Amino acid sequence: MKKSSLMLCVFVLSAFVFSQSLYSQAKYTGVKTCSACHRGEKGKNVFEKWQSSAHSKAFETLKSDKSKEIAKKMGISDPASSDKCLTCHVTNGGNGAGIKKEEGVTCESCHGAGSEYKAMNVMKDHDLAVKKGLILGKNNPDLCKKCHNPKSPTYKPFDFAKKMAMIKH
Repeated sequence: MKKSSLMLCVFVLSAFVFSQSLYSQAKYTGVKTCSACHRGEKGKNVFEKWQSSAHSKAFETLKSDKSKEIAKKMGISDPASSDKCLTCHVTNGGNGAGIKKEEGVTCESCHGAGSEYKAMNVMKDHDLAVKKGLILGKNNPDLCKKCHNPKSPTYKPFDFAKKMAMIKH
């Protein structure tokens, strides 16, 4: 009897811990949430800089004739709906609430899902924001290499420092 009670307690505790870890996982919030604070002069024009970048248009490029031609060579009928393409052309491959494919590669592609660090009081505390999941990525070429690598059919080697200067914010 004691053994089965102990096993039941372990099971219930494990289920609770597992469910809490699922519940507390950061979720994607989307560009609208980020742009609420990161636009305009006071927001240092971060949103506007992203909006004029190739990242914001990454999904749209999948609809181009050039993309369709590349996809056809890869055995893909529609690049705009292929997971192989969406993996890099849309935040989190287009998976998850808060993600709109049309927004392309958003802030959260590089900075991590924002639900845990989006609050103003968290964002104003650098260490807390990082603790809550904010990825800074300033000196981390590996973030870029998740997509910008030789597996990409349009890959061209690039100078990380030069490319970072182009998207600096």
